[in-house]
Amino acid sequence: MILLLLPLNVAAMEESAFIEEDSISIPESRQFIDYAILRQFINTAHGTISRLTENDYREVAAGLDVEVAAIKAVVDIETGRCHEGFCAPHRPIIDFDTNVFRRFCTREKINLNLHKEHCSVIFGRGTGQDAEHLRLDTACRIDSTTAIESTFWGMFQIGGFNWKLCGATDLNDFVRKMQDSERSQLELFARFITNTGLVKHLRTKDWRAFAYRYNGPKYAARAYHTRLARAYRLHSK
Repeated sequence: MILLLLPLNVAAMEESAFIEEDSISIPESRQFIDYAILRQFINTAHGTISRLTENDYREVAAGLDVEVAAIKAVVDIETGRCHEGFCAPHRPIIDFDTNVFRRFCTREKINLNLHKEHCSVIFGRGTGQDAEHLRLDTACRIDSTTAIESTFWGMFQIGGFNWKLCGATDLNDFVRKMQDSERSQLELFARFITNTGLVKHLRTKDWRAFAYRYNGPKYAARAYHTRLARAYRLHSK
């Protein structure tokens, strides 16, 4: 787990945003995912990272009627005080969740025993963003929809299975927006907390209620709500 106030440590990022362990959202229907587009974004090694500005925070916060400090507190806990949504241009920070991948493969009746040549990479011990992207890349060779849905994306670590709640038109649209800019990631987060009703908890700074829905039933064991409150106080100064 990352600790509040420490620099970004992607290998130990906060566990899944908006996962309630026995009630993972299930998309209404499976979609075709353009693997070529995904490969293009994974392999992109040029360009610049479009960083969030204070004006970006203010504009989105005003639209939500929440404090900027409350939004920044969520970023602190999810991806660290560096507030980074990308590890390289067009290469979002991700957390490929192997447990969710297994569950979704079972749901879709995908037999991982038939893909042993890929599983050693997917379930390997490598850490850092290179390892996370390699897991995603390899899992896409088995089933790209399941792989993307099992990944947590960007500076707010939103699960791919929540693409519709983020206002994306489809899963491809969700990935494209996650790779576009930090402002785009912020806007996906804004639509997500609006469509799930979480915005009211962020607005009133009910950290416990927000943490339960955003981080899952084990939020208290992770002190997610108390760390949110502490981060909020820091950014409110």
